[in-house]
Amino acid sequence: MSNPSPFYEPRTLQELLAADRLSLVDLFRLYLTLNAPRPLPTPEVMTALDELKRDPFWQETFISTALCKAMLFVLCASSTREDQHKTIAGGKANPNRYRESDLIQKLPEESNLPRRSGPICRRLLDELPLLIRLMRKAQRAYWKSNPLWKVCHQAAAIVLLRIVRMCKTLRRQSSAWFVRVCLRWVFRMVWGTLFGGDNRRSPEAEEQLKPLPMTVSHERAAFDFLMREGRESAEAPPPFEPVLARWLAGDLPPAPQGREEEQVVRGYV
Repeated sequence: MSNPSPFYEPRTLQELLAADRLSLVDLFRLYLTLNAPRPLPTPEVMTALDELKRDPFWQETFISTALCKAMLFVLCASSTREDQHKTIAGGKANPNRYRESDLIQKLPEESNLPRRSGPICRRLLDELPLLIRLMRKAQRAYWKSNPLWKVCHQAAAIVLLRIVRMCKTLRRQSSAWFVRVCLRWVFRMVWGTLFGGDNRRSPEAEEQLKPLPMTVSHERAAFDFLMREGRESAEAPPPFEPVLARWLAGDLPPAPQGREEEQVVRGYV
């Protein structure tokens, strides 16, 4: 199936997930009408994300695709649970309900965003629940022709821009695989926050969120990056904490080997 474009706009979860690559800009235009109870026009609204149209890094890359698909699964699961009158805010233990203060968002400044992998992971864990609840509020307001959707949509765009900039910082310092590991971990945590103790995921969602295999070459690259970073920050990214414990116990990545040996899976993160 071809990717979203001005001439083709997938409107169902199945059509979006079938695309090999997804752009964050296209997703942000289409989510408002996704699974709507009746046909609705796709709005053309200027948001803080418009600057991404000039950035080829976010035009249908592997990282943008991973981020898009994970958000789609969480949004769709939220809609399904809402239809079933089940909690979508984590209950009393993990409250994640929309508040008017969510609408007050400031454009990100590089000096106010974390630069190291551990703090980035933990900041993403705060930002993603906020993004999801703003997108859900905008989506449902748009379905009801409530003008509040525009304010929620703009606020969500600013939050997503912060997330994008942190992911891009992490990508510059590490690798696409490393960023995908961190994003999958964050979304698994967010899933638990949103849905409380009911953490069951569909097979399709599980495929997008499950831990990734870590080959010898992946492990060595992660080791080199985290050792360099550790000279300036002792806060490791949570998905790599078990791997760091293994390294500290003396089980270090093997020395460079042949091509086949480099692809041997050493674990999952």
